Amino acid sequence: MFSALLFSTLLTSIVPHAAALDVKWWGIGPTVGTMAVPGKYPFAFPANAKDTTGDEDEPLVQKVNGDISFGARGVLYPAAKIRLGARALVGLGIGQPWTSGQFTLEYDGALVNEDGFQLLAGAGIGAGFERFGGTTAAPEGYLVANYFPVRAQLSALLRDRTRAYEVSLYGMWHIVADQTYYASQGADGVTGADIATVPGALYGGFGIEGTVFFGDFRSQKGGGGGGGGGGGGGRG
Repeated sequence: MFSALLFSTLLTSIVPHAAALDVKWWGIGPTVGTMAVPGKYPFAFPANAKDTTGDEDEPLVQKVNGDISFGARGVLYPAAKIRLGARALVGLGIGQPWTSGQFTLEYDGALVNEDGFQLLAGAGIGAGFERFGGTTAAPEGYLVANYFPVRAQLSALLRDRTRAYEVSLYGMWHIVADQTYYASQGADGVTGADIATVPGALYGGFGIEGTVFFGDFRSQKGGGGGGGGGGGGGRG
């Protein structure tokens, strides 16, 4: 339901602006992706989210072996080689109790701009949160982190008159604003400030993502720079 709400929010914000501005192309649609590196996310937890009573420090919350992220994206092209975008994502762990949500604003520039094809590179920044569930040693514990995601991406896009299909390779880093480990449901084990000042929390990774955009990708007035699928596409 959360992703449907985000999708409708993007739809109602992108479409009116596309109509009001002299936008070359625009699109909105679903996106799905997964992290490939690290094999277990994150690279490292904060030190205070570990059990230090034994011979070795053991995490009190579980790393993520596999994940899926899904949501919605919207893009506007003020020019053929310039793209502005917004992305809303929800993430779920596969086999581990991990959830996340984030919203980013993005800018992409076209490295290659041919008729019906683009190779784009870009970056984005936003806000998000994630929650990691407890281990068998501390099943009721969990860690919540609020962060600012920073993202870089390389994307290949194919388009026709009303759709575009994109595959992206991305790298991301979560700049932590605050994080709290809860020893049990409703019990605050360690304050966010205590954890945030301890080094060793490395929230980052690399992944792959696919998106289908629905919108207007026709050649428009002024031509120039490769509209999809021919025919001058004027709007009469």
